[in-house]
Amino acid sequence: MTCGGRGASKGRLPPGWARLSACAGSRRTSRPRCMVEVERDRQIVLRALAKRGDGSALRGWRQELDPDGSLDTRFLDFCKAAARLKIAVDALKLFGEESPDALTLQKLAPVQGALVNKFRKWMADKFGGPGEMFMVFEPPDSDGKLTREVFMEKCKEHGFESSESDLAEVFNLLDASCMGSIAMEDVSFLDMDEKRRAGAIEKARVRRKFAHEHQMTEVYRENRRFNLSIAHRLAPRGWHAHAFEELQEVLIERRCKWKRIHDVRCREAGEIFARHLRSAYGNGVRAWRRGLDPRCNFVLRKVDLGRYCRTVNLEVDLAGLWKSLDRSNNGELFMEDVASKSSAALASFRYFVRKSHPACGLVWDQVLVESRSPSSWKSNSSLPYGPFLRALKTLGWPGIAQGVGVDLCQALDLYGCGIVCKTDLHWLDKWEAPDWLCTEADPEAFEDFSRVMKQAFGAPLRQWRQLDEDNSNEVSWAEFTECCDQIGWNGNRGGVWRHLDKGLNGYISLKEFDALSSEVMLSFKDFVDRNFGSVEYAFKSMDTDGSGSLTLSELKRACKRLKWKGDVRTLLRCLDLETGDGRTTLSWRELDFLDTWPMTEEGNEAADEPGDKMPPLGGAVGQAASLKRLSTDGGLMSPPISPQVSSQRSSGKLQRSASEPFRVSSGSNLSLPALKRRDEYRPGDHDPSWRKSKTSVKADILAAFRKQNDHLRGKTDQLRAEHKELEKQAQRWQRGPPGQRLNPAALMIPEDAEEDAEGMGETMLPEEVGARPPGSPSPSVAV
Repeated sequence: MTCGGRGASKGRLPPGWARLSACAGSRRTSRPRCMVEVERDRQIVLRALAKRGDGSALRGWRQELDPDGSLDTRFLDFCKAAARLKIAVDALKLFGEESPDALTLQKLAPVQGALVNKFRKWMADKFGGPGEMFMVFEPPDSDGKLTREVFMEKCKEHGFESSESDLAEVFNLLDASCMGSIAMEDVSFLDMDEKRRAGAIEKARVRRKFAHEHQMTEVYRENRRFNLSIAHRLAPRGWHAHAFEELQEVLIERRCKWKRIHDVRCREAGEIFARHLRSAYGNGVRAWRRGLDPRCNFVLRKVDLGRYCRTVNLEVDLAGLWKSLDRSNNGELFMEDVASKSSAALASFRYFVRKSHPACGLVWDQVLVESRSPSSWKSNSSLPYGPFLRALKTLGWPGIAQGVGVDLCQALDLYGCGIVCKTDLHWLDKWEAPDWLCTEADPEAFEDFSRVMKQAFGAPLRQWRQLDEDNSNEVSWAEFTECCDQIGWNGNRGGVWRHLDKGLNGYISLKEFDALSSEVMLSFKDFVDRNFGSVEYAFKSMDTDGSGSLTLSELKRACKRLKWKGDVRTLLRCLDLETGDGRTTLSWRELDFLDTWPMTEEGNEAADEPGDKMPPLGGAVGQAASLKRLSTDGGLMSPPISPQVSSQRSSGKLQRSASEPFRVSSGSNLSLPALKRRDEYRPGDHDPSWRKSKTSVKADILAAFRKQNDHLRGKTDQLRAEHKELEKQAQRWQRGPPGQRLNPAALMIPEDAEEDAEGMGETMLPEEVGARPPGSPSPSVAV
């Protein structure tokens, strides 16, 4: 069979090649003549391979026939390579009858094959394998690479007997990509151990597949960056749609985009809910008592929250709202989740009173006595803010000195009237405050807790991983107490929590637990998300030897190439992986928790709770407003941080023309399939976030009609009121003296008002707005 020629030049096999296999042993051809033809074809192939490999037949062999390093090639691969090289040879005779499916390097090029076998045997006898040889050859100050000069010098130094040209040819076999240097993975395929050699060949195939995906990714990025038009010759086409949509970067980009949209929706839902509570109740505790939990259960579930939103007719994304509120993911909300700072003031007051009284309501009589205002305030069941705070100061409540007195008064004031009632203290008795709200920060307890955690888990990041079991970069009070139970630490847990959670957010992050680890890990996460999209994909990209893990040198090279500003050794120190020999390996499993962290760290300092800074309403509220400080509250009422996410659809276009191949880097030897038809496609453009369901569209249309209806109804009512006023004036004119009668012309309805009334009658139904039916006479005033 003949490979090459006109059919091979177009990248396909000549038709009917399978039917010609029987002609391989034709008796009409004598054996000497057949051997001459085989030798001629062999020389043709070697000359073509040498031309392809820049003068080296072994390099051409690796590039065209044996990219995996198996030292043989398949029949179909050989025919395709012959078509690419545009040579016409008899492939059936070259392969022979003994091995019709595979052609070895020794059979195609006996001289070069003998040289390779000699080098493999010497390497196995001298060092034991290619990995051991590379470690011996590698200079101390190298970056994991061996240059041509160092390789040839080391081979001579360790006794490999061969000429300069033979050593150069062996190096060309190893340096198939013409980089001028080789790494350890470039030598692995020469291992004499078949098991290890098979593993190295499989890793090489995986690397080639990943390199092709990386090339497609670069095309995708370049097209997104330059925004090529559909008619551009370098724009990709639609028949590669499936290949582009399966790219890891495209999938990760789509997932990150949806995650950003979800986060924005959750924050917007929380903001809408906060505005509603601000306008309806004033502060979080008052909203909890009057609206969210009127039955004093002190727990709120998703069903209860949905029922409340339907009761007040609040249009909000319930799933997103619950996600923004339930940070502990336990399916329940508590009052401290809605208003943490006001709840802390209530817990402090409750703890202070319970030390001397069995119930908070029993302290009311003592408060009345200490208020010393019987003349100005007659009620015995309520007190204004001012006298109430003076009484608490006399009783010795430490919250006055801490500046949380106004927080306490506003939290106890059920209706926002500026007074505190005795029933408010009875309500406070029903609440069981968590431990962390009733204690103060205890640095000494934190030091003891840190010592126990370090003995149990080591580095601060490992300690944090033990606390943050769901890998959300947020630890709730329940997770904290569970970790304390696991390590058997029974110290001042509330004091440790308050020492970490200085903003009273109800949760802590790695930034509050260990600022250095947080800075390094967040910087590395941003680096990974920006360049790769996920930790697993990043490790596959940086793992040059296919070992499944990264060495310190590999990680350093990748971070330097992609310009990460962090320090690799600091990263390993945070992970507690640094050793003195410099051979530390890092698996992606040790960093996969970064994929579940939020894309941007939210601010942990709580903002002001709406309603805590209320304008004075006069009376008793004015006394409270005269205090120097009005406290703030965090938690639910904190204004959400909305990232700048563009609402426009992606402008990236995956396009290409039928006349040109994909543009690839100059150092790449990969080629993409030929293009045969033209189509339009934009992978990544599918953004259904702007789409709405039929029910949602119908609701929007009805809302627009209601708005227009209300506007016209108001205008009709205004005209009707003016009409009644004119009728009253007409009646007064009729009853009045002749000298005081009004001009009848002044009592007529203006023409423009009459036209407006007619237009409204034509637009709206009479029974809806009370307007006259269309066609009825215009209203007039009888004089």
